[in-house]
Amino acid sequence: MKLSICFMLISIASYGLSYWLPSLVKEFGVGYTANGFLNAIPYLLATFALIFLVPAVRKGDRPLYAMLAASVIGMVCFLSSVFLHNNVYRFALLSLGGPCIYVLLPCLWVLPSRFLKDAKAAVGIATITSVGGFGAFLGQNLVAWVRHLSGSADLPMLIPAGACFLLFFMIFNMIYSEKITRIFMFDEKSKESI
Repeated sequence: MKLSICFMLISIASYGLSYWLPSLVKEFGVGYTANGFLNAIPYLLATFALIFLVPAVRKGDRPLYAMLAASVIGMVCFLSSVFLHNNVYRFALLSLGGPCIYVLLPCLWVLPSRFLKDAKAAVGIATITSVGGFGAFLGQNLVAWVRHLSGSADLPMLIPAGACFLLFFMIFNMIYSEKITRIFMFDEKSKESI
């Protein structure tokens, strides 16, 4: 269930950003062509991150720690973009925060095979995907709802920031609970050997 919630939060952040970024960049006062080129930058950076960073973090506990780091960096970037008033800095932060979301996805999909085997894996992956689909629905609608209520073009970026914040705590809980389990398993093995 934790992985399902993580995927839902990643979907909320991803769809919130992808649906709102063009509108936010338009508020900078750029034309349609420039808007299109500027919106390609976070995805280009995400491509490089996926090619060069993700293969290095696939083994052991690295996916969880990579997810922890990406969620913190994404949260800080999206939150800072709301409160800065310089458009260059805001866009730079959004361009750094966007790839963080896309680094989270392959790290997440490494994890189900570690916890689930055989038929349970199929059911688990289907559950994760279904809950994630609900996150996609929430992400695109929450951003529009925040824009409607606030009247601000900046505040919708609180949705991806909030999703990254919650994701940080989910991942931290998973790391912490896994370490506790290892400690107890080690204690049980040492008792058996005595």
